[in-house]
Amino acid sequence: MQGKLRRRAYLVWKRTGFKNKISAELDRWGILKDPSYSEDGRKWLRSLEIDSVNDYLTIIEALSEPIDR
Repeated sequence: MQGKLRRRAYLVWKRTGFKNKISAELDRWGILKDPSYSEDGRKWLRSLEIDSVNDYLTIIEALSEPIDR
């Protein structure tokens, strides 16, 4: 049980890091809106068509699956 909790904490930590990377990338592009990671928020982020943001979103979505289990 402790190993599972530790693994989940690690995945949450990694996911947070990628969310921070998205925020930094938006700052770099001069986009001042704070991102939301709801379904609508992710659609908006993808609509920006910034390759790095889309890559980070793909990773975040992959990390969310085992976190939410």
